[in-house]
Amino acid sequence: EGTSQGFLEYGADFDGRKRFNSYKAIGQSPKKKDKFAIAKDDNVPKSRMLTFKADDTTTGDIKKAAEWKRSSQVAEALTLGFNATSWYGPNGLQWQENTILTVVSKTLSVEKGFDFLITRVNFKQSNSGKTAQLSIVPPQTFTDDPIPDIFA
Repeated sequence: EGTSQGFLEYGADFDGRKRFNSYKAIGQSPKKKDKFAIAKDDNVPKSRMLTFKADDTTTGDIKKAAEWKRSSQVAEALTLGFNATSWYGPNGLQWQENTILTVVSKTLSVEKGFDFLITRVNFKQSNSGKTAQLSIVPPQTFTDDPIPDIFA
């Protein structure tokens, strides 16, 4: 496995070092008082905290900054790369970001299919034809929904 109709190959480079149990955003209120918020990733069993400055947020958005950092780190850690044989998907439409791609793969433990979110598309043209490099992640990385066990 590793190829499928419409795809040349795919690759996964899961990097657990990019994931933390807690993401602590630290900012300041207008009165120069430190404010902070924490977002958790319950799929990381060990206590690992990433602390970062969230200077560009207002007091009410500090929690959103922590959640955004968690989501972006999880998405980066769980990104899969697919090389498509065309600039167009099976539906005839050009590949584009923020759309869903259903993957059926025994190797990835999604024999019945799993919907991934396309986060990046890189179109290439060479003497051998037009291809597209797709970066995909489970859409749950950007929500509070649990990430499926295959990615835990």
